Amino acid sequence: MNDEELVLSLEREFATERKVGHSILLHLKEIKLRRLYAKRGYPNMFVMLVRHFGQSESAANQRLKALDLMMAVPGVEERLASGELSLSAAAMVQRQIRMEEKLGGAAVSGPKKVQIVQAVAGKTLAQTEIELFRLLPNTASA
Repeated sequence: MNDEELVLSLEREFATERKVGHSILLHLKEIKLRRLYAKRGYPNMFVMLVRHFGQSESAANQRLKALDLMMAVPGVEERLASGELSLSAAAMVQRQIRMEEKLGGAAVSGPKKVQIVQAVAGKTLAQTEIELFRLLPNTASA
């Protein structure tokens, strides 16, 4: 394989990886909605991902956080599928939203969540963190 073919091949692999990641989230969404983890004797999705599917705890946590955000905020699914929002960024957003809710004692509104996702779309993780601290100031000092 020459240099150009190698680069093009890797581009295709990354596109495939993004599609597979999206497909995994869609499968997880259905498993969660159908509560298949409980039907198979697992107390929650996290335990099923780790024990049944052999995912690391960090990978399972990241997928579940991204799934929660995807299920709660319109447009997240499409942004994840397109690569505009990474799984890592989606998980970070969901973690910060939950922390804000704990620290602030109130739920973050749907429109605020949409605003946050729009603000972090297309950004690096470092840029996402800065946006999150700007938009969710309670979490900046936690």
